[in-house]
Amino acid sequence: MIGKIAPNGKSARGLASYLMRYGRGRIIAGTMAGRTPRELSREFGALRSLNPKLTKAVAHLMLSPAPGDPTLSDAQWQEIAQRYAEGMGYAKTAWCGLVHNDTDHQHLHIIACRIDIHGKTISDANSYRKSEAIVRRLERDFGLVAVASPTSIKRRTAATAETINEGEPSMQKNDPQATIPPNPFQPGDPQHATWPIPFEPGRDAAQLAFIEANPEVVIPSAKPGYALAPDLDKALRRALVEPAYENQMRAIFGDELTRVYRHGSGVTLYFRSPWRIQDSGSKLRVMDYKASEAAQAAASIVKMAASPPKCWKSITFTGSDAFVTCAMREARNHGIEIIAVGDTQLQILATVMSEGRGDMGSMVGFAAAPEPDGDPVLAPLLELDSLPPQPWPKLPVKEIFSKPVIPVPVPKPTPQPVVGVLPTIPNLRERLQARRQSVAPKKPTGPAPVVPKRPGLPGG
Repeated sequence: MIGKIAPNGKSARGLASYLMRYGRGRIIAGTMAGRTPRELSREFGALRSLNPKLTKAVAHLMLSPAPGDPTLSDAQWQEIAQRYAEGMGYAKTAWCGLVHNDTDHQHLHIIACRIDIHGKTISDANSYRKSEAIVRRLERDFGLVAVASPTSIKRRTAATAETINEGEPSMQKNDPQATIPPNPFQPGDPQHATWPIPFEPGRDAAQLAFIEANPEVVIPSAKPGYALAPDLDKALRRALVEPAYENQMRAIFGDELTRVYRHGSGVTLYFRSPWRIQDSGSKLRVMDYKASEAAQAAASIVKMAASPPKCWKSITFTGSDAFVTCAMREARNHGIEIIAVGDTQLQILATVMSEGRGDMGSMVGFAAAPEPDGDPVLAPLLELDSLPPQPWPKLPVKEIFSKPVIPVPVPKPTPQPVVGVLPTIPNLRERLQARRQSVAPKKPTGPAPVVPKRPGLPGG
């Protein structure tokens, strides 16, 4: 196998367009989510913004099997590309491996960014020596023919890697060699002040895909302090597509908000400042902000967390110490409960909560009592608390209960006439019975009559 290293280039999109022209290049490995030259260049741009001073940040590596080597499968090429890229030092950055079949035998191209996820430059010192050692191990492990790798490539190949850009300007906005198109916005348009960082559809989704695929990338962000119920999480994501969302955001930020862009991963808010806010419903991320803008960016995401449609009661942050400090101050001022993660954030939270008297109490998320000095109402209360406790007076119990208690008779209540009750109306049977009793002869009330005895009877 032969390993080649091209000189470092400037335009990732130009190189990707050249390698993927006419569909001859197939992506089989890498850490990038994009599948087109435009998407790949946007992912490169996210890393290049971390280190704008490095102009030639695109590395181009090639691996070609010898003529006698067997045809390799996509799984074998994927393993070879991963081992070679990691061995060359590109494990923690964006890289992409493409297989070409447009020649007599297959070969592999690797495009890699020379800026890692922490913004540091990946050194290319002794790259040929490292490549030679990695190729020897790959030949041994995959049973390939050992071929000496050249120490350089032709100048024509280097020129091709750097200059072929399909007529597109360089993606590096700070590169003095790049050709930046004129500002297409009028002076009165909000986007005029932020040019040349324009609105680019698809860039936000590509950046979020790269962040999700690389947990080592730490982006300043905020989310609820406690896990959300599934129905509440769906409601927050559903609110992003509601027509009222844009009006709510403009009510929060006013003229500072220039654009609200919806995409598959959520919503991106563009401001007059270069930084942006990615809103995925239950998480807010700040993209491309400078260290000097940490306070402003932190204030913006806390405002969104405290306002509709979110109205979070608790919050937790990730990011640099300066950003977390500013964000915790803003959350404290809005009365949101702060959940610290890790010992460093616990120390920051303790410092923020102890800053000044009257800002916050010892309990996170609840306002402390105001300072009573100078208040005519609260000052006596403070003085009363400083006095010693006063004993309760003793009551004259004996004098109160020494005399017998005479019960007072309570008059019986006078029966009140019934008001509003109808008289009882007898039915037909009761009326007939009463009539019979009225007309029936009355029985004598005197002594019972004596019955005379019959004659002839004994004793007569």
